[in-house]
Amino acid sequence: MNKIKIALLSGGLLSAMAPAAVIDLNANSALIGPTMTPQFTARQRLSRNGVDQMLFKQPLPNGYPSKDLVTRNGAGSSTYQFTLDHKASTGLTTFSLTNGSRSGAIAFRPGNNESSTLSYTFDSSVQYNALHIYAKSVNNSNVAFSNLAFTAGSGLTTQGALSTAGAVTNGEYDQWLAAGSATNLANYDWTLSALVTLTYAGVNTPDEGFKFEVSGKQAAYQPVPEPATMAVLGLGALGLLKRRKK
Repeated sequence: MNKIKIALLSGGLLSAMAPAAVIDLNANSALIGPTMTPQFTARQRLSRNGVDQMLFKQPLPNGYPSKDLVTRNGAGSSTYQFTLDHKASTGLTTFSLTNGSRSGAIAFRPGNNESSTLSYTFDSSVQYNALHIYAKSVNNSNVAFSNLAFTAGSGLTTQGALSTAGAVTNGEYDQWLAAGSATNLANYDWTLSALVTLTYAGVNTPDEGFKFEVSGKQAAYQPVPEPATMAVLGLGALGLLKRRKK
């Protein structure tokens, strides 16, 4: 009977110590080590003529999917449901902007209407353990997001809580979702979504004067175990200690 109990506790210790695919949804930016050039980026941004959508890998290939969404002739805003979906089995990443709305001197481009979807199949060279959510705004323009959500596929567990809303005017905003350095998120299904509004102040805002983007990066980061995991480690160690005393 004692042997069975010890085996179970030891098994718990070994399981907890094995490499786990855990992504921290609110990774402390101060703990993020040096990062590589983004492996891929999905970007919604202000272009010279309006707002466009881009999905590309790094370094930039000769051709990558992009689409012009709206034109701008003065102050106004555009709002889209931003959804980034990755499938591990094929490497297919889909970037959708749907249910678009606009106000002020912002107009949909002909034939564009409310929705746009870009797809890119990334090869095995694209490896990343972190997702970097980044927003930038200049010249009194504004980037705001809400309803930020991350859904993990099979084999990928989450810890921590997302900052589900944020906004920036004349500045930068960023948030990290990071897994252990040995985890390749390209090997897991995942989906990230948010409601994003870009507001143009109508002044001379340069190309990429405001943007909202999500990039896959390789970062030196190791999530801190949650209390439940620490409890399992403690029980396992206690079991081994009891076994030694006997």
